Amino acid sequence: MGEHHGISHEVYDPGKTIADEKLARINHWYAQHVADLLTKLDVVEDPTTGATYLDNSVVFWGNEDGCNNGDAHEHMGMPALLAGSAGGYFKTGRYLDYRHVEGAGAQEKGARVLYAYNGQPVEVPDTRELKGRPYNSLLISLMQSMGLAPADYETPGQPGFGDYTDNYQDQYAVADGQKPLPFT
Repeated sequence: MGEHHGISHEVYDPGKTIADEKLARINHWYAQHVADLLTKLDVVEDPTTGATYLDNSVVFWGNEDGCNNGDAHEHMGMPALLAGSAGGYFKTGRYLDYRHVEGAGAQEKGARVLYAYNGQPVEVPDTRELKGRPYNSLLISLMQSMGLAPADYETPGQPGFGDYTDNYQDQYAVADGQKPLPFT
């Protein structure tokens, strides 16, 4: 079939529908294994709490192929799945899109990207017009769900987690990236 990385670049070449099908099969294989793990975690109960292992855990699954209109390595619009509630820290059963559209595809400034039932965006705006939150916010939320406080992960004198110097396209507000995600 080919290797995942090379195929992920082929899908952006016009007329490479075979590459699209191969990448879809690869991603489906990953999804099946993640679903199998989640199913197994959801049937085993913790004898001390009565909740399932999935309820007491959080599973993070991401994909480096973002919604980015052509560059498989552009670091914007990258999907992530959280499963489990980390013992109630996360509200479950929701789809949250932290990108905001300002420009093509937006009904009004700040409108969210809308998706059809099949998961495809109704309109695909240019990612340079997307504003959202960096993965750092997700990582902060995950660390806090596990009981860590800012003092456990922040560098002295620098709020948040990680490096914020790669915001050269001004794709997010640094102050937002230094906080956990809202609506968790």
